[in-house]
Amino acid sequence: MNNEEKILHLLEKQGEMIGQMNGRLERVEAAQIEQGQRLERLEAAQIEQGQRLERLEAAQIKQGQRLERLEAAQIEQGQRLERLEAAQIEQGQRLERLEAAQIEQGQRLERLEAAQIEQGQRLERLEATQAEQGDLLKVLDERSLRSAVLLEADVSRDLNRLYEGHGAIMNRLDKLAARRRVEELEEDVSMLKDSVKLLRIEVNELKKAQ
Repeated sequence: MNNEEKILHLLEKQGEMIGQMNGRLERVEAAQIEQGQRLERLEAAQIEQGQRLERLEAAQIKQGQRLERLEAAQIEQGQRLERLEAAQIEQGQRLERLEAAQIEQGQRLERLEAAQIEQGQRLERLEATQAEQGDLLKVLDERSLRSAVLLEADVSRDLNRLYEGHGAIMNRLDKLAARRRVEELEEDVSMLKDSVKLLRIEVNELKKAQ
């Protein structure tokens, strides 16, 4: 093989290699284009995933806020239930106190009614006693009147006798007794006069009492 053939042979090989390289370049370019498209799709998918993540995060935040509101509402409802239960317990206690007060008032009314009945019976007994005492007073008044009349008559009679006796005594004293004896008798007569005065006072008081 001469030089020209060698050169031609080398050129043919280089042509084949260039063709192969062109084919490989075309394949690389096609692969690169495909990779670019895949990258674009990946980027688009990534962008879409980012947007979806943002939406998910926003939804999650919104759900968290809703959960917080639900928890706050539940806490508030629990507090309201506690207040309602406490109010119900207080109302129950108030009702118990009212019932106890009503029972006590009923017992007090019963005691008052019993006391009123007892007072009525006592008043009836007092009225009966008063009527009986009135009858007794009438009898006593009649007896007092008769006693006063009799006492006045007896006192007047006794006074007359005393005066008569005093005159007789004085006459006899003048005749028979000594002066000392006369003084003693005069003291006795003075005592008798005082007794008579007391009797008169008692008679007057009896008359006033009538």
